[in-house]
Amino acid sequence: MIGGIGLAVLAILSVQYVPKPVDFCPGFLAPRVYVAVGIAGDNGFGVFNVSSYGSAYYQDCFGNRVPHNIFGVHTILAENGTFGTQRTNEGFNTPAGNWNGFINTIGVPSWCYYGFISGAASDVDTQEMQSGELCVPLVCRLSTSIIGQGTING
Repeated sequence: MIGGIGLAVLAILSVQYVPKPVDFCPGFLAPRVYVAVGIAGDNGFGVFNVSSYGSAYYQDCFGNRVPHNIFGVHTILAENGTFGTQRTNEGFNTPAGNWNGFINTIGVPSWCYYGFISGAASDVDTQEMQSGELCVPLVCRLSTSIIGQGTING
């Protein structure tokens, strides 16, 4: 005969742990979001334009690019590459399984800029990438004038 305490212990010991079901993928790879980012600049019309290209795509466990919801953010960072110095950004959320985008900002002379992208899907870990730095050159203008007589060579 099992007493009240014995039944409680038996009931506790009888509860089974059932793990949360995980999507089964029989392929040879783990599904993943791949990201890429770059940065470039151009001095045109008196201002330095900073542009960043970003892309992200989902790959299933067989290595195929397939439609799948992916989301993330593409950003241009300034100075030290932290989010506190974010110059511009663009979020993305698409069921297509791939995304591409360009963002632009005006560069400040002597500041350095970085492209940054973060991409994820509900079933994979977040992937992040930062570009190399692009530093805006200083612009020096020298005006001269001659008072009296003389010439300037060179």
